[in-house]
Amino acid sequence: MGFEPTGPFQDYYSSSVARYDHFDITPLLFFILPYYMKFGNNEMETRFFYILAVCFCCNVQVNITQNINFAQSYNRNYQRSQSSRVDVTDAHVGMTNATLRYVWNQKPSGTAEGDIKTTFTNGSTLTQSSGTGADWYLWVYASDSLGNKTTAKAGPFWLDNTGPNNTQPTETHTSNSITVTCKQTDANVSSLDANSRYYEIKPSTQTSWNNNWVKDGTSHKFTGLNLNTSYDVRTKVSDSLGNGPTISQDLTGVRTANIEDPVITCTPNGNSWTN
Repeated sequence: MGFEPTGPFQDYYSSSVARYDHFDITPLLFFILPYYMKFGNNEMETRFFYILAVCFCCNVQVNITQNINFAQSYNRNYQRSQSSRVDVTDAHVGMTNATLRYVWNQKPSGTAEGDIKTTFTNGSTLTQSSGTGADWYLWVYASDSLGNKTTAKAGPFWLDNTGPNNTQPTETHTSNSITVTCKQTDANVSSLDANSRYYEIKPSTQTSWNNNWVKDGTSHKFTGLNLNTSYDVRTKVSDSLGNGPTISQDLTGVRTANIEDPVITCTPNGNSWTN
């Protein structure tokens, strides 16, 4: 039967990552003990080797670790959420009374056991649905009933949960029209959704927006406007993952022209020009 040694062997035993397994050492002692009884220099040496054999054979130090399997070990495609099923096995003592914890973070290395705090059930799918960046990692800690412990990680996983920016649009105008160009971009990792650009206009004298959005491409032309009148315009857009929509800063005080610019045609008339 096994036991925990005391005295000079206690520190080594306690610091071992793996605990012990029990073996029948009777055949082994038949070979070890007679040898040291015959060739040992004195009785003290013989006793020492006897104690050593008992301590280290009855309680054999073994490096038993858990096997942590990630169904998804990495994903380099940007998603709004990333996940992986985690299955942990222990061929030594099984997973009864095992401790399982996990954490999502942006550390490719240096995550300590104390940083992995959230418990989970073996076979669960662990999901991260917040954050943005190409450097997310899933860390898992497992320990069994004997104190054997293992830490493993999966990644990188690419996440994008941030919408486009709110850059103000630009415009060109005539006496009765304003053409608005969307200048919003995705400052993070995804492209804009080409089918999600919207435009709105209102008179500058109106204090609130009506939310009467018009869907169009990279620009939109508002026509039938009043001569020499001030208008406010804005845009909104989402990215290709569905983050958004983000509404731009208002472009205010866009005034239509007072009159159309005159068109002057000149034709030659001998040595002079005729308007």
